[in-house]
Amino acid sequence: MSVTRGRSGSAKSKTHAANQAFTLGSSVKVRFGKRTFDAKVIECHKDRVTVEISIEGASDPLITSYRSDEVTT
Repeated sequence: MSVTRGRSGSAKSKTHAANQAFTLGSSVKVRFGKRTFDAKVIECHKDRVTVEISIEGASDPLITSYRSDEVTT
C-alpha cells in the first residue's frame, strides 16, 4: 500500500481504508520465512493485521502481525 498525500486524501484515511478490507475471521495469505501461508485474521488495528497461521505438525497455531500492505486476500 502506498501512502500519498494531496487531493486523494490524508495518509490516515488511506490506512483506515486499507484495514477495512480485512474482516475478523477472513482468510488471507502472508509470507513467513521463505513460504506463503494461508492465515486467518484475528485482529486489525491501525496499519497492523494480526493473523493466526496453522502450521502442519505444530500443536498450536502461530500468531503474528503484519503491516496491512504485507497481507493479501
